[in-house]
Amino acid sequence: MNYQEIFYTLWTIAALSVELQVTKRLNEENKYYLNKYKIQDYNREKDKLKFRKYKNDFIDIFKDAEELSKIKHPILKGEDIQKLNNLEYIIENEDIIKFYQTLKSQTEPYNLINFYNNIQTLKINNQEETIKKETPEGSYVELGNYIPLSNTLNYFKSSQNYKETLYHELLHVASTNRKINLNGFILILTYDHNLISIGRGLNEGYTETLCKRFLKADNSKTYLKLQKLSNLIESFYSNPKDMETDYFNANLYNLIIELSQKMTVEEAIDIIIDMDYIYYHPQDYSFYKKTISKIINLYQKSHNQEETKNFKIKVKTK
Repeated sequence: MNYQEIFYTLWTIAALSVELQVTKRLNEENKYYLNKYKIQDYNREKDKLKFRKYKNDFIDIFKDAEELSKIKHPILKGEDIQKLNNLEYIIENEDIIKFYQTLKSQTEPYNLINFYNNIQTLKINNQEETIKKETPEGSYVELGNYIPLSNTLNYFKSSQNYKETLYHELLHVASTNRKINLNGFILILTYDHNLISIGRGLNEGYTETLCKRFLKADNSKTYLKLQKLSNLIESFYSNPKDMETDYFNANLYNLIIELSQKMTVEEAIDIIIDMDYIYYHPQDYSFYKKTISKIINLYQKSHNQEETKNFKIKVKTK
């Protein structure tokens, strides 16, 4: 089978239109604003000021979101769906085969395109040792990661729950559009030789949510706060499956547009950036609780009393 031919067939019919639409919205003026998001350190108070100061700049990128129509998911032909269905017979790694079979049974074919494109050249490294990360708020052990730039997945197979780690990273593989530098709900741009990203908190929380929902993974302590927040963001969607589609098609724009139907663009950006702060400072419980309260208040504005009551129950139980 000619992988290059399959790649370009799928890419041309399904992703080119998305690329053009997204690229058009990322003009040079917007890149200027994103440059200010480079995080220099992990100082909690400095980061609070930094995120607060630059929220208005990031809002400028999505200032017209309320007036934009959502980018539609790709339309696939029958032969393309068949190629996606046959992919599991090409994959050699048994764990990845199981992942893909499960993913295929849980979501729509047009949500599998990025996985199909990335798996062709994915490099997988089984690490002999865990990766220890140090921050001023403490150290933690990283059992795996996915690097879109080199399309490389690293994981520590000797860990007790290595499959859960592998599945989490494979969801990143499945939601990364490397052609236009988008990873799930993370917007990544290169500006002045720096990589700039936004949406990382939401992306990690939602990735782990899907990992548990689809693959019954049990990384019980992984991104707990961000999982809860991503579940609450999902509640603002008229159809929660649309958030799933936006994730797998690396479409932060659609998420902003969806949220802007229930709140202002400023409020939507505010929540996403708050989640980024929580990603870097998970121990700041006070800030986390304030973010929860902020989301509850926004939900209350756009929903009736009974819906808000159920939402508050969800906040307590999730």
